[in-house]
Amino acid sequence: MTDTIPYHAQASPRGSLLALGFGTSVVMWASAYVGLSPLSRVPIWLLLALLSVYLVGSGYLLLRLSGGGAKRTAKLGLTLTGINFLIVASLNGRETTTEAIVDGLMWIGGFAIVSIALCCLGGLLAGRRAAAKSPEIDWTQVFSWIVALTTLPLLLSGGIVTGLEAGMAVPDWLTTFDYPMIFYPMVKMQENSSIYAEHFHRLWGLLVGLSVLTLFVHIQVTDRRAWVKGIMIVVLLSVIIQGILGGTRVTENNLTLAIVHGVFGQLVFATIVALTAITSNLWKSPHPPVVSETADTDRRLTMMLPIFLILQLILGALYRHLNDGADLAKVAATSLLYLHIIMAVIVTVGVIFTAGRAWGIHAKLPVLPRIGKTLLILVCLQLLLGGGAMIVVLTRSGEGEIPMMEVVITTAHQTTGALLLAFSILLAVWVRRLLASPGNDESPAETQAETLPEARA
Repeated sequence: MTDTIPYHAQASPRGSLLALGFGTSVVMWASAYVGLSPLSRVPIWLLLALLSVYLVGSGYLLLRLSGGGAKRTAKLGLTLTGINFLIVASLNGRETTTEAIVDGLMWIGGFAIVSIALCCLGGLLAGRRAAAKSPEIDWTQVFSWIVALTTLPLLLSGGIVTGLEAGMAVPDWLTTFDYPMIFYPMVKMQENSSIYAEHFHRLWGLLVGLSVLTLFVHIQVTDRRAWVKGIMIVVLLSVIIQGILGGTRVTENNLTLAIVHGVFGQLVFATIVALTAITSNLWKSPHPPVVSETADTDRRLTMMLPIFLILQLILGALYRHLNDGADLAKVAATSLLYLHIIMAVIVTVGVIFTAGRAWGIHAKLPVLPRIGKTLLILVCLQLLLGGGAMIVVLTRSGEGEIPMMEVVITTAHQTTGALLLAFSILLAVWVRRLLASPGNDESPAETQAETLPEARA
């Protein structure tokens, strides 16, 4: 709370290459996920045009936001190549493993040339004017948010795999049908929707792993706080464990591991979102927390809310997996559904009360009102999606093909639940940074409130 790092101390170009590189890659991967899907009707020329625009745009933003010249945009192109080789290598169309690897490496080389050229084109469009040196751009926090946003689609794609019951569509791991994972041909992926969903989920897991590893190195180099470096070690190990859980679930064909994998993934995502707070300049500023008579109550409430959400998450994961099993499992799933509904009522009341306090009582503080409003919006959306998910699941008849509407609604329900958990933990973290009980500080709360700078959450 009494860190001496000045406010805006890290407002420099450091981290801009990483932030824009991974940010651009996430947008590119999301577009590829939709555009290359077996169910997609997006023309390939349109997809290629979009990807080209993203590359040009990344070079443009780099120079406008952090300055530099052709050398920096070329570095951005190389950074993008280093990130996107995970998917570019799969563009080969070879039958044998050796041919696939050779062809994949050629694709990576070609992507490097195109990426550097388009990034440099974006830099030329930005011009040689100096970047706007806005002290508000904290690239470490931006990078943290981008890592969190990289993780969210992994949860979403995992939900699609569960919705399609495609968890065992690819029976081997660390390989994919005996191919090295990143060299499994895209044309083979597109032959079957279940294989496509499962394998792309694996590729996205590699992207998340790379982004977390990069953030880990960046934090170790740039952040002087030992406890933050320790948290990053925990996050990195958690991501590695999550990958092993996902792979072991396949090799062992274990339903229990599938449930643990799903629940643990949301906890990892929430932890990464919490990193966006502790890496921010507002957190590292010397400004003391605001003394509030309600601080102890707010701390207790924000501690309890994530616990209830985790219980709700576990109930939902158990129901979703057991409902697709044998008759006995479905009987248990029905009981879990009733518990899930009861817990939904408790969670809703908890979110309204806790988030309402953050929005109303602490309206003059930075960050807290925005998180409170976000939680209220999310819980309303979650109630609608929960009702929709219950309708589409319970009204499905027979053992035929799973309706796509069911997959979409149940996955959206699961993803919104992950966001609720993440923002509840984010609120708990910020409450502990921004609020203090009267016994911790003798200065008036009103006076301190005026000293806290505005900053993005």
